[in-house]
Amino acid sequence: MMRVYLTSLARASAVRIGKSTRFAPEVGPGPVLGILRRPPTWAASLISGHVLGLMPKHKELDAVQGGELTFDGYCSVLRRRWARSLASGLYAPGALRVAVTSTQHLAQHHPDGAFWDGQWWEGRDPVVDGSTLCCACKDAPACHRSVAAEVLASAGWEVILDGEPVAFRGHSDHNGSAGDATGGSGRE
Repeated sequence: MMRVYLTSLARASAVRIGKSTRFAPEVGPGPVLGILRRPPTWAASLISGHVLGLMPKHKELDAVQGGELTFDGYCSVLRRRWARSLASGLYAPGALRVAVTSTQHLAQHHPDGAFWDGQWWEGRDPVVDGSTLCCACKDAPACHRSVAAEVLASAGWEVILDGEPVAFRGHSDHNGSAGDATGGSGRE
């Protein structure tokens, strides 16, 4: 079974630059990939691509950050949206894709100025065994990566969320529910 790690960008950075070994169980041996909507500029040297299929949309993130949507409501929106791709097999090991800034965009703009949706991104290689998917949030229970962990576990990945294995119980009903995945990070 292919393994994927989900953690915070700060923890992945600390491990990769040798600043901390405390968070080493949270970071896989493969590439570091972003699932965050608004990565800080300092992360450009750490992140080798983005998994657009697990990124929240601008309007979703703005709604939760602006208080128009509760965090639970936000997670429900993500689960419903991601259930469609899950049912199509797009999150399965070997099918989940890494996106990079398109060569067309690079020819016209600075790479850090890429739009996050649409034409400026190209799907490249699949996410590989041992990849680390990062978001800027500190703790998984208050981050969309906890929902991403559920989806990935139900898609057939072995998932490590903030250093703890995520156990998938049940199955995807392909009607908007990703099942029930829990990890040792405090997520119910």
